[in-house]
Amino acid sequence: CLTDRSLEETRSKGVSTESYVYSNRFDVLESEKVESPTWSQQIIQNAAEIWPQSQVFHHKVSLSVPVCTVGKDRPSTFTTLELIRRELNKVFPDIAIKEKDQNGDVALVNQWQERTKDAIDESGQITPSIETCIECMKKNPDDFSIQLIYSEHIGTLAEQESLSFLLCKSDAIACLLTALKIFPDKLELNLTVFPCLLKLASVSATNCSHIVDHDGVSVIKNTLRRFTDSTELLRIVLRTTKYISAAEELVATLSGCDLHCEIFQALSRHTAVRGVVTETCYILGNLLFAEKTGQQLLRFGGLPTIISLVEKYSDDVIIMENVCRVLGCFANNGNFVF
Repeated sequence: CLTDRSLEETRSKGVSTESYVYSNRFDVLESEKVESPTWSQQIIQNAAEIWPQSQVFHHKVSLSVPVCTVGKDRPSTFTTLELIRRELNKVFPDIAIKEKDQNGDVALVNQWQERTKDAIDESGQITPSIETCIECMKKNPDDFSIQLIYSEHIGTLAEQESLSFLLCKSDAIACLLTALKIFPDKLELNLTVFPCLLKLASVSATNCSHIVDHDGVSVIKNTLRRFTDSTELLRIVLRTTKYISAAEELVATLSGCDLHCEIFQALSRHTAVRGVVTETCYILGNLLFAEKTGQQLLRFGGLPTIISLVEKYSDDVIIMENVCRVLGCFANNGNFVF
């Protein structure tokens, strides 16, 4: 079992840990009594129930674990449990790590099972590590069931906002977008992936950049074109796009990909859906600062459509604010004729 270590110990050359290895259940050996912390004794007791009539061997392992220090005045040093596990696996390839959860109970993590590399939650549901998700999705790009399952797991891990996910989020985003490129017509996959992308886009502009860098704009455009009747998916995609369009450094890229055309088409088809109108007007207000985008929307009949929203949603302050932003972008360009 891994015990907590102070910051000073973490900064040292190696990390001393204690682990317990259990022999095969069919080996009947004389038990060896060892001194250990209270919760470690609980681990030994639980292990005895799983592997009856087995001996407990006491070992000490010296690990060299990569750590990262951030900050100047009051620096913080951290590492990840995954890194510690990897070092342990070099010494004990089949080791099962016991973790102490917030309630003080002990959960068993069977690392020797390929499917359980990271954790098992309280209900017994397997939750693979982010590394496992990425690896499986990359190895099986044409297997829809695998892409769907591990996309769901990535969504779960994104909610947890762990350090390990933070370190791998660019690769995770790439895997999600690749899955949608391979299976663009699968509504279930889109409804699984886009909530995850929405979560990530809402957290930081960096995540929005990752989405754009991994060709996320083409995926968004394709989804808007394919699923015109799914307002549920449409609203999720538009909310994701809203956060991306709010990143000023990405506006030129979005406009260059003609994303505003797809956004306007979505608005034109769903002027009666308040949520769609709210999101599309916000996005258009961010993208219409370029003269090219404004001129294109005028040719598509953008001005009459936008003005019609003033009458339809005069009681909605948020929609009116976004509509006025769009009209203001039109008015600020002298080449536009009303």
